[in-house]
Amino acid sequence: MPVSISVNVDASGAIAMLQAMAANIPNAIASSLDKAGQQMQMFAQAIVPVRTGHLRSTIAYSASEDELILSASASYAGYMEFGTRRMTPRPYLRPAFYAVLPQISSDIADAILQGF
Repeated sequence: MPVSISVNVDASGAIAMLQAMAANIPNAIASSLDKAGQQMQMFAQAIVPVRTGHLRSTIAYSASEDELILSASASYAGYMEFGTRRMTPRPYLRPAFYAVLPQISSDIADAILQGF
């Protein structure tokens, strides 16, 4: 005597709900990166060596859903960050990045969890 069990699952509602929640995740991540960029910019501006203030005024960030860029556009920005043969480095961008990095990871994880 043959026996069979059949289970049919209509997961379309659950899938639609998950897709709707997942749609919010890129915006939440972008918001987290924007917040981190602001913090990095303020930190870098606070610790950068200042003679005229020009270098500090060129420190900026840009954030999107998948990228955060912290930069300084003064012509001598790289020399200050990495040094030269005659000048020791006086980093300001890397310390700002490393200071905020743990918070970025936490904020992004929270943003993803809040999406669900």
